[in-house]
Amino acid sequence: MSKFSAFTLIELLIVIVIIGILAGVILVVLNPAAQQRKSAEAVLQANTNKLCLGLFSCAQTTYDPLKCNDMTKIGGIDPVDSPSTSTYDVSATGNVISVTGTLPAGVGSTVACEFTCAYDIVSGDPQRLTQGAGCIL
Repeated sequence: MSKFSAFTLIELLIVIVIIGILAGVILVVLNPAAQQRKSAEAVLQANTNKLCLGLFSCAQTTYDPLKCNDMTKIGGIDPVDSPSTSTYDVSATGNVISVTGTLPAGVGSTVACEFTCAYDIVSGDPQRLTQGAGCIL
């Protein structure tokens, strides 16, 4: 009599469960939504930083907040929706001109991410790019 050798149903189910657990662990570790959010925040940071350089250049050559209070006056092109749904703002309040890049809450994060820089015309003091509390970068 020949002995038939094969996997039992229980053994196959155990292997399937182990593969499922490993796949779940890998998805948690990789977390594609968080990776996309970090990537979007990096683009937001780079775009805001470039606009800040334009602001500092404009402010140091004109010494007039009204000559540096919008995107075209600082020599920038509004990178609207780069990354998707982001906004950029150049504004002047008194003698301080600021640039703000904002990425609203969405995929990968429940709070908005914001990068800001400013320049005080009177003191000539630039405030370097700062990261808001909502960023995961």
